[in-house]
Amino acid sequence: MPRPQVPASVAKLERYVASVRPGLSCTPAARESMAYLLDPPGLDEEIAGFWQDVCDAAIAVLPEWARQMYGYSPRAPPPPLSPGRRTEIRQSLG
Repeated sequence: MPRPQVPASVAKLERYVASVRPGLSCTPAARESMAYLLDPPGLDEEIAGFWQDVCDAAIAVLPEWARQMYGYSPRAPPPPLSPGRRTEIRQSLG
């Protein structure tokens, strides 16, 4: 996204999201893309555990309306990550 288009504050971001939200929908293509990203084929065991943490975090930070749109609600948030697991993930993300 070009820098001038990035909202300069949380309030501006919230106003932008509120302005586009009525036009948002979970299309079949969006649902298929999300399913692929959350469960990509061919992950080995070492990466799969790490990837599950990333997916849980990505879903947890979505606003409730977006989780509902994609069918992830009601969903209890994943348990918090241990400090050691957070460090592992940060190191893996580089």
